[in-house]
Amino acid sequence: MNYFQKIKTASGKNYSSIFKFTGLFIAYKSYCMYQHDSADQIISYKPIMEDGRDNTLVEDSGLLVDRFRPSFLVLSGLGQSIYGATRRGKRPGYQNELLKLPDGGQIRLQSIIHPDNDNKGVVVIIPGITGDGYKNYVINTAKNSIKNGYSVYIVNHRGLCDTPLSTPLTYHGGSSFDTKAALEHIVSEHPDQPIYGVGYSLGSNILGNYIGEEGENCILSGAALVCCPFKTDEASKKVESSNFGLISRWLARCCKKTIQKHEEMYPLFLQEHNIELSSILKEIKKLRDFDDKITAKQFGYSCVMDYYQKCSIVSKMKNIKIKTLFISALDDPFFGPDVIPHSEFQKNENLYLIATSGGGHVGFHDTVLSKDQWHNKPMIKFFNYLSSSESRMF
Repeated sequence: MNYFQKIKTASGKNYSSIFKFTGLFIAYKSYCMYQHDSADQIISYKPIMEDGRDNTLVEDSGLLVDRFRPSFLVLSGLGQSIYGATRRGKRPGYQNELLKLPDGGQIRLQSIIHPDNDNKGVVVIIPGITGDGYKNYVINTAKNSIKNGYSVYIVNHRGLCDTPLSTPLTYHGGSSFDTKAALEHIVSEHPDQPIYGVGYSLGSNILGNYIGEEGENCILSGAALVCCPFKTDEASKKVESSNFGLISRWLARCCKKTIQKHEEMYPLFLQEHNIELSSILKEIKKLRDFDDKITAKQFGYSCVMDYYQKCSIVSKMKNIKIKTLFISALDDPFFGPDVIPHSEFQKNENLYLIATSGGGHVGFHDTVLSKDQWHNKPMIKFFNYLSSSESRMF
């Protein structure tokens, strides 16, 4: 075999390998796309339509128009979640305000006031477990809200967004008291405008607790809860077991970092809650450890399961009296599909659910060419419809 024959043979083998790899890759992607397209979107408010109740909102708002299909490059739920968590958007020019709370604590409010005095209302965003106004998903919702004529507020959790802890108390999945104080303050600043709430992950659980506890007295005109855990006790089991416990360990590290920024408060945590943070933080490896040794203890729960069960919103969903849209992904690697209480949506005509087959946890990326996320489309349509309905009432 001469030199040129050897080159031809080697090239043939290389091309053969490339073709095989390419074929397998295309087959895999096609299979994934089929899996997503075959159950592209579930609208759980369809049973409500069958009950004969008014479905004008669903039809007129266009909630069913925009169907989600994940980006060809980010198909899996875990991939969507990681991609969403690592994206960084340009920081908006927020106005900042420290809000003093009734117990002496404080939180940072960030806001962008729409220049049009005759705007549609105010969208109030509550971030996820260690999120703030600079997370990509918060920035996306803020930008989409401003673009559609709303002012925006972000209610940051205690101790986050470079805000010192003024008391030895942080926050948890049922911290509706801080949300209530923030919303009452925002309403006082915008007394003649409708206020809409948006919660993400832990923030959606907090917001869900608030609107369920307030019932008829809720000062919001509508709400959207994205990737809500619903049944916190069951969701925690999924977090602990999913992906070999890596999600739980990652969340634990994030939570530890947030509290380690407030080392000056360690003596007060020991004095008021008998929590020795210096040693306990070294022992914590998983999120459940953090919730058991720190979260549950500082808020007076008997144990971590007592905390999870009492902070679950599923038992409060029947008391929600405002129009509320839930957006979840069935492939959410944090919570999974089993936490979604479909029966609650059939019982309460104020509840609407969009459950997509893909999207992960606060991912919903239908393209990698933009930092925007799909879930903002139905969310803004939902608020636009509620806003126009309020306008017609007056």
